[in-house]
Amino acid sequence: MQRMSIRCDWVMACQTVLVDRLSGKVSLVHLLEHLQVPQFPAEIGPLQVVAAWQHTVEMAGDARLRLELEEQGGESSVLAEEQVQFSGRATHRTICVIHALR
Repeated sequence: MQRMSIRCDWVMACQTVLVDRLSGKVSLVHLLEHLQVPQFPAEIGPLQVVAAWQHTVEMAGDARLRLELEEQGGESSVLAEEQVQFSGRATHRTICVIHALR
């Protein structure tokens, strides 16, 4: 039995995501490379997080994809979670909007 193999190729945070209707290509505007806040507690946002997934083997199957933010204290928050059906060597893109992080 062959196992499904899904990998996350990249994850980016940016201010705006533009998706071309015809090609499906994305443009990430104002990428966030680092954040600097003057004091804590702080609030940042809004921002968008994009993840690109790839099904790496030739077979069909369902998968649950999840983007999770893990805090320094060990707590985590689910940013996006979705059930996706892959077929062949497919790719998928997850886009989630974060209104604010506190």
